[in-house]
Amino acid sequence: MDWGSIGMTLMSYLLPVIAAVLTGLISWGLTKLFKKWGVQLDLTKDAAIRQAVRIAIGGAEEWAARKMKLDAKPDGAEKAKWVHDQVSRLWPRLLPDDLDGMIDEELAAMQGVGATGNAIGVAPAPILTLAGEDEE
Repeated sequence: MDWGSIGMTLMSYLLPVIAAVLTGLISWGLTKLFKKWGVQLDLTKDAAIRQAVRIAIGGAEEWAARKMKLDAKPDGAEKAKWVHDQVSRLWPRLLPDDLDGMIDEELAAMQGVGATGNAIGVAPAPILTLAGEDEE
C-alpha cells in the first residue's frame, strides 16, 4: 500500500465528516444571524406601531375638539377607544391587550395628555405580539 492510496482512503472517510461539520457550523451561524435580524425587525415594528400610537393620540385630541364644537365632550375612555381603533386599522394583527399597554405607556410618556397630565413616565419597553405569529 502506498501513501497515495492511504490518502485517498482517508479522504473518502474524512470528507463526509468535514462536510457535516461545516454544514452544522453554517447552519448555526445562519440561525444566529436570523435571530439577530428577527429581533431588529421586531424592534422596528414596535417603533413603527408606537409612532402610529403617538400620531393617533394627537388625532384623538383633534377629534375630541371637533366633537366639543358639536356640544359633545368625549371623555378619556372614548379618546382611548378612538386611538385603539385607528391603530388597529393599521396593525390588525396586533393583540388588543398589547395595543392597550402601548397606548397607556405612550400617554404616560407624553406631556399634557392622558390622566397623568404633565407627568412623564419611564421609557416604554417593547411588547410586540402579533396575532397569528409563532412565539419562540
